[in-house]
Parts: sequence; C-alpha cells; structure tokens
Amino acid sequence: MKTLVVYYSKTGNTRKIAQEIAKETGADMDEIKDSKKVGMLGLVRASWQAMRKKPSKITFSKDPAKYDLVILGGPVWAWNLIPQIRNYLENNKDKIKKLVFFLTHGGGPGKSIDQVSMIKKPILSAEFLDKDIKAGKYEEDLKEFIKKLEV
Repeated sequence: MKTLVVYYSKTGNTRKIAQEIAKETGADMDEIKDSKKVGMLGLVRASWQAMRKKPSKITFSKDPAKYDLVILGGPVWAWNLIPQIRNYLENNKDKIKKLVFFLTHGGGPGKSIDQVSMIKKPILSAEFLDKDIKAGKYEEDLKEFIKKLEV
C-alpha cells in the first residue's frame, strides 16, 4: 500500500511523530507550510482562525491522489483544528482514499478530531501529548498506533 505522511509542525513535536511513522512504515513524507510566518503574533492569528474555522494559505508538494493511504498530523491550537490542516483537508478530501489522523497537543484535543471527521472521516486517529514527546515517553503509544495502520 502506497502511503503518504503529511504534517504541519510549528514546534517540532508533530514533525518528530510524522518522521517516525514514515520511517517505520516506509511512507513518503510531505510537509505543509504556511504562506505566512507563524511567530508569536502569527500564532495568535492562527488560533483566531482555528476558533473561527478559517483556512490558511498553505503549500505542499505531493499529490495525495497518488497514495492509497494518507496519514495526516498536526497540533491543536485553541482546542480546534489548525487552519493549515483544515485547508489541506478541505482542498484534498476527494483525493484522499483513506485517511489516518494524528494530533499533538499540550492540553487536550478539543474539537479537532470531530472537526476532521466533518471534512473527511479518518479510519483511525491518535493523539500524543507534547510533554510525553519531549520526555521521550511516547514510543509505546506510537508503536501501538503504527500496528493498527493498514500498511
């Protein structure tokens, strides 16, 4: 099964999980990039966009239609789906055959998983805590998640 791991990461936590998933599954990788810098002021803007379900202008390089499975990951901002992931999903939902979704967060997934499901229903989802990623205490959860993947 041809698999693509797509992610957006501001702090590196989501990138770390995405890289390990790609390594363990042999998947291709693609990074979503925001057309605007997401610094401190940008994070406030992005959180506002997330709460109001506004998309963000993004770039990415791989066509998800060329893959059997897309594993999509991103952080949670203001307890909502981040604009970059919302934009990616809204623009590619018809190209994605099977979707798996994962989140990284510091205090809870909020509405993110439900918001993804309203755009494109994932066959599997998972969440990883930022503090566990930083402390290296996520490996078992990641192994269990990867075992459940259809790759």
